[in-house]
Amino acid sequence: MIRILLSLFLMVPSLLFCQEKADTLEGWWTMNLELHYFEDQEMLEMEFVSDDLYDMDIIYKELVPEQGIPVQVIIVAELRDEKLRVTQLDVLPQGCD
Repeated sequence: MIRILLSLFLMVPSLLFCQEKADTLEGWWTMNLELHYFEDQEMLEMEFVSDDLYDMDIIYKELVPEQGIPVQVIIVAELRDEKLRVTQLDVLPQGCD
């Protein structure tokens, strides 16, 4: 019994620290060659992981006439394997200015 409690005591903190933390970021969303990117201080590839963000290719193409033009956004994402895993994306009112 003591071994089980000791194992749990040692395992729980490591599980808590291993989880990725989602951040809210403001920057620019672009698309090029069917890949999505987020740019603020640096450019990172984005991957949409929420069911609410299905068909983002179509949405981007509706917002801008040609690929590569930036759209100002706020995203909620976590960085994993050099990609931003996006769970929420909101276009700012100035959007495509």
